[in-house]
Amino acid sequence: MKLLLHRFILPLLLLLLITGCDKDDPPVMVEIPDEAFLNALIELGVDTNGDGEICQCEAEEIIALDVSGKDITDMTGIEVFVNLDSLICHNNQLSSLDVSGNTLLVHLRCDGNQLTILEL
Repeated sequence: MKLLLHRFILPLLLLLLITGCDKDDPPVMVEIPDEAFLNALIELGVDTNGDGEICQCEAEEIIALDVSGKDITDMTGIEVFVNLDSLICHNNQLSSLDVSGNTLLVHLRCDGNQLTILEL
């Protein structure tokens, strides 16, 4: 009986323990180079885990975003907000805005910027 325990059952238990301990993949972080944009997102509570960064899973939870009047010059990273249906970003310092990847967007307010490029 002792031989059966050492030869078969313990290795089987060890194998089950090892395969059950897979680590989750680390979250994919969103590149947001504009500090004002990042700070606005953090102030709005998009950074739900409080790490000072926005991960893809946090961005995907947002359906409406108002970052108006925050002195934002670059909204790189907005493309990851794939469930966004409303974006208000008026009265900033934007010269270009690309929301072509935000296919659910139905409401956009981006006046009060210096936009020369708007990609929808």
